[in-house]
Amino acid sequence: LYGNLAETGAIKLESKKNSFESGKKDEFTIECPNVGELNKILIAHNNKGSAPGWFLDQILIEDVIAHHLYEFPCNRWLAKDEDDKEIARFLFP
Repeated sequence: LYGNLAETGAIKLESKKNSFESGKKDEFTIECPNVGELNKILIAHNNKGSAPGWFLDQILIEDVIAHHLYEFPCNRWLAKDEDDKEIARFLFP
């Protein structure tokens, strides 16, 4: 997460359920220091597992302290065998 005050560094998104499956919506709760207003995020994966690529519609981030919802559209693949072959993308609100 990149804000006008700071950035968080990498945050691993983990869940006890199967995450990032086709047609599914995933939700994660994270705690991090205040970075100010979000101006970009970096989303990536390690390309491991069977059929590791995924199509990302968007990322919504809710700042529960500031009561603000950020929308980061993507509408692209994160896959070594699709689209532009990238598995990391910067997204902007």
